Amino acid sequence: MDPARVTALLPALAKRDTLYRKLIHLRRELNPGLPAGLADSVDLRSGPPRLDTQPAPVFEAFIDGRQWMLQGYLIHRFGRTPHVLIVPAGFVTDLASVPDLAEPLLPRNGEYSTAAIIHDYLYWTQACTREQSDNLMSIVMKETGVVGWKDLLIHSAVRLGGQRPWDLNRERKADGVIRIVNVPWDRSPSEIDWDTLQATLRETHSRAGAEPRVSPQVCALGNTTRLPGQTSTFWVGDV
Repeated sequence: MDPARVTALLPALAKRDTLYRKLIHLRRELNPGLPAGLADSVDLRSGPPRLDTQPAPVFEAFIDGRQWMLQGYLIHRFGRTPHVLIVPAGFVTDLASVPDLAEPLLPRNGEYSTAAIIHDYLYWTQACTREQSDNLMSIVMKETGVVGWKDLLIHSAVRLGGQRPWDLNRERKADGVIRIVNVPWDRSPSEIDWDTLQATLRETHSRAGAEPRVSPQVCALGNTTRLPGQTSTFWVGDV
């Protein structure tokens, strides 16, 4: 997509995404019984959020707690560039692919969750190279305030061990596995596990949801592990 068009679309995308996030918060956290017409009462007069302050993605766990489904679009703008990556609602992720023994140090769901979802999406689409995908994850970790040693550890781990997941994703996609879940199966997975939903998708001959294109300009940002002027703090942060 032309960068000028992306820039023009950003406020509308952010506003729509913010509305959905507010609805999710109000319905699921404050009062699950609120009516469907709640959208009419959400005040958006303050306008969309600043696009240099990335909102946290909204995702919900399957019943086994090992896979999560994105409940709204994750829209990430890289620094002050016009380049945006969009991960669609309905995308299924395991967040940070951390071995069980390492979870006390690096939980699957942490401050790096945005980076992990983007990384999973890049590994699924394979629009960028594997190295670019790993580097983009590191860039997003820096942008979202992940402490430097975690960034280094996670990035090193995917560089060393990411080839097998990369190959498996390519094979599964070629076999018709759906990882971007379409309506009516793209909401509230908390009462089902991912294997059961996959079987249902096959039995009902469901089609995958739309896969937003990852632009070559976004991929090119991943030729290094940081944007120009980007810094990170190595030790300060939550352990």
